[in-house]
Amino acid sequence: LDRHGRMDGLLAERTRDLETVRAALDQRVAFDRMVEELEVARRLQMASLPTEFPTRPSFSLHAEMRAAKEVGGDFYDVLMLPGERLALMVGDASGKGVAAAIFVAMTRSLLRAAVTRGASPAEALAQANDILAADNPSMMFATAFVAILDCRTGAMVHASAGHDAPRLLRADGAEVPLHGRGGQGV
Repeated sequence: LDRHGRMDGLLAERTRDLETVRAALDQRVAFDRMVEELEVARRLQMASLPTEFPTRPSFSLHAEMRAAKEVGGDFYDVLMLPGERLALMVGDASGKGVAAAIFVAMTRSLLRAAVTRGASPAEALAQANDILAADNPSMMFATAFVAILDCRTGAMVHASAGHDAPRLLRADGAEVPLHGRGGQGV
């Protein structure tokens, strides 16, 4: 009888060990799936950013984004508009991770659509803000800078929605902060 009791105890102990191992394996599978999904999100986010930039004799453009995590809440965008105008956009959503990446993707898309339709930088920011604020129970927000450069004249109109003031780096290495209401040429 004592032998049966020990066997029952040993069997119960091994059963608990197996349950612990099974739970650890389930957690590992869930973790691996989450890592894989974050990698897919990172690749999608990076693929949505421009890698080729318009070229003109009067300027060159370069950009790079390094997310602090697998995915983040930063974006940039560059696109040519009719009339030899160049739209430049930079932004950052509150928070990090997948939620910020989704929010910033919406922000970027709204800004891109607005400037493509002919909105000024200030109008593009206002339109995007109205849409993003309309249904936002998580109270997320993004800062953004939008500029439109007339490549023929060099005049640039810009507006900022809480984003740090950008700087223009001239060919001679001088940095010019872009302040003011955005109507001046640089």
